[in-house]
Amino acid sequence: MNTKGGRKDKESVWTWDDNSPQECAFRRLKNFISEAPLLSYYNPNLPVTSAADASQFGLGGHIRQEGHPVAYWTMSLDASQRNYDQIVTDYKPLLGLIREPLDSLSPRFSDYINEIRCNTAIYSR
Repeated sequence: MNTKGGRKDKESVWTWDDNSPQECAFRRLKNFISEAPLLSYYNPNLPVTSAADASQFGLGGHIRQEGHPVAYWTMSLDASQRNYDQIVTDYKPLLGLIREPLDSLSPRFSDYINEIRCNTAIYSR
């Protein structure tokens, strides 16, 4: 929250009233963290969508149902991991997805993971 401009000098009294910019910002922040989209409960009867991404600084992913997040994870890369070639870190978010049963993933991911599994089996022989 930015409280700049609340006091003009050190002697002036600063008040927080219902119409102050600080109160409006506080209400917006309170609504943001207390309303959807917060984590929802997992429902095994609903389809699941998952996504993962990597950057030079970290990895992350999430699982969603009906557009609401059910689970998420993030991981910062340490200094030595940041020195890895990008090809080494780009696939890491997919490792969690590869271990999932194919029927728990979206059709697009299922096809992609199936292709990765086949290629890995061919090249690992």
